[in-house]
Amino acid sequence: MLQPTRELHERLRRSILRGDWPKGSRGPALRDLIDIHGLNRSQATLVLEELAREGLIVRVQGTGPVIAYTPGQGRAEP
Repeated sequence: MLQPTRELHERLRRSILRGDWPKGSRGPALRDLIDIHGLNRSQATLVLEELAREGLIVRVQGTGPVIAYTPGQGRAEP
């Protein structure tokens, strides 16, 4: 993972683990990662795929990512 992509992944991961987004809420949209954070589409997709692999989000086509983690349910994989 490239440095800007890794940094954004870590920021989002920490935010989800802290509970900034409640379970079931919509997470960061692909378009937002592109527009706000200056990533290209493949980088933004990589960030979301990694968060999904860790069990922090579920990607729902047509809706976008949904937060799948509740603080206190156990530690997500590093």
